Amino acid sequence: MNLTTLNPDQSVSFHAFSHLENGPHENRECSTSSHFRLQTVSPRESRVRNDEEILNEVHEAFQNSGFEQLKRIQVYCDHGGLTLQGRISTYYLKQVAQEVARKVPDVRDIDNDLYVVCRS
Repeated sequence: MNLTTLNPDQSVSFHAFSHLENGPHENRECSTSSHFRLQTVSPRESRVRNDEEILNEVHEAFQNSGFEQLKRIQVYCDHGGLTLQGRISTYYLKQVAQEVARKVPDVRDIDNDLYVVCRS
């Protein structure tokens, strides 16, 4: 496990897995999935919000992000662990979604299962 310290309050571990999915796809040439798991650990313990509160704040952050595609992302939360699912047009937006979700307090880890859809 690679551990990179962001600041004295928070550290992040990063795991990356990727695979290429082949097959007939309508309106696109390829579909690529990269699975990213982002885990944050904060040494300062405070009141941990419940999953519904975290989920509501993530949805609100996506709505206020200025990126239309982020509004359509499906988000699941289990004990502070998020799973992001859906289709998105660029790797940039995939990373933006992960970063927007990461900034929500009490998010412990993120499984970024967003598919980047390549169009011709």
